[in-house]
Amino acid sequence: MQLTLPLDTIEYIIFPAMTQPNELISRLPSDEPVAQNYRWDERVNGVRRTTYSAALPEVLTDIEVWSDAHINQWLKNRVTHTPLPETFTTANSTPALSGPILSPDGQKQELVRLECLDYAIEENLVRYHDTLIHHVDVLRGRENAEHFTVKEATDSVAAICDALNHSPFARAPRFAAFAQELEKDIEEADWIIRLRDRLGLGHYRPTARFPTRVLALMRYSVEDVVRAAERAGAAHALTVPTVLDSELNEFFFPSPRDLDYGRTLNLADDQTRLAAEVLHMRIDYLPKHVWKVGIVTTSPDRDVKCLREHHLICLQLDSGRDDFGQA
Repeated sequence: MQLTLPLDTIEYIIFPAMTQPNELISRLPSDEPVAQNYRWDERVNGVRRTTYSAALPEVLTDIEVWSDAHINQWLKNRVTHTPLPETFTTANSTPALSGPILSPDGQKQELVRLECLDYAIEENLVRYHDTLIHHVDVLRGRENAEHFTVKEATDSVAAICDALNHSPFARAPRFAAFAQELEKDIEEADWIIRLRDRLGLGHYRPTARFPTRVLALMRYSVEDVVRAAERAGAAHALTVPTVLDSELNEFFFPSPRDLDYGRTLNLADDQTRLAAEVLHMRIDYLPKHVWKVGIVTTSPDRDVKCLREHHLICLQLDSGRDDFGQA
């Protein structure tokens, strides 16, 4: 995205707590989502901001340059392509989750996540996504095996899990929500669209290459995540998402420090139903973790700017912070 407005027409804002990309942000319109996210994220400590700034080029001329540096010089080196993402080290202790979620009862909670199977399907030559849907439904007991065996279904789903576990982004922190909070949506006939929208996954939309997006609903326990974190030597297993832990994204929105978890941007514009979200250490998927498979053939039809405005109001109300998002 290139800047199109003359710099002297854009409000100049100073952010004393930040360095690079501070100068670029100061030249962006105040309603630019990427700049808002960086400006408003209260869970990134000063040390991590300084480290982040030092990892970027001295000059960031526009969002495209910033995004490229963010991905290739920051994320790949520290977050998405490393055995232990910085997200789960002491460097990122501010948003780390502890307390009830790590208690014995808390670890019994189930998390859910939507995984896109574009890569997995191509790698495993699964030609018909409808067959995969039936395979998963058989394994979950929703239908009987008629045209294939249970072993064939298990092998098919296991191949998908293997591809996901070995994808280029397998080590990246994973966004997840709580199954109990989304249970009603999961049981609906249009569950795939409901979850795509409620979880703010606006990038899961048809493209020229993938006019049909095949998504898998993964379901696993907090305990599964904690055990994976212990094996990896992580300082913590779960965190609240921050702007430094994934790509620059207009569908992401940082939550106030007063809230216990992150909050997803509801693309259906039903802002009374903001789902809690967390980031967690990767786990190796097993067939038992694949709960459902569905397809997406439509794009969200709401204006993102409007959605973000409504979302901000809800965050302010939920946190009791009228000042959040005003700096």
